[in-house]
Amino acid sequence: IAKLEEASNTRTQLEQSRSAESERMSTLEAQVRDMSSQLEEANKLRSSIEETGSSLEAEMARKSEEVASLSSEKARLEDELRQRGEALQKSEEQLTSLRESQETSSSDAERLNGTVSQLEEQLNVEKERTSDLDGLLARTREEAKSEQDRLTEQIAAL
Repeated sequence: IAKLEEASNTRTQLEQSRSAESERMSTLEAQVRDMSSQLEEANKLRSSIEETGSSLEAEMARKSEEVASLSSEKARLEDELRQRGEALQKSEEQLTSLRESQETSSSDAERLNGTVSQLEEQLNVEKERTSDLDGLLARTREEAKSEQDRLTEQIAAL
């Protein structure tokens, strides 16, 4: 009987052990299911991160191309700006030269106007002299004519 009781106690202990093991197994299975679910979530998250990374890499490549294009456009615009600056500098130099030329021309014109005025005065003086000489010539002709007439009369009278 004692052995029977001992066997019964052992059996009860084994059943209790098995029951505790079964509960632990259920707990472990629940933990495994939770971990599997977390692993699935982690895999989904990793996939999403990888897709986002690929998308970001593609966007970065596109932006790099844009930056390269903008850099090229910037260089072209800087070159155009430099050329326009040089053209503006040349235009300013030409304008300065033209202003100096105009000032020189103005002073030359003033001198020429002064010279023309002097020449006009000289011309007027010469006209007066010519007029005086014309008058003198006319009187001299008249006197010569008179002298010629007088000489002709004297010759005729001889």
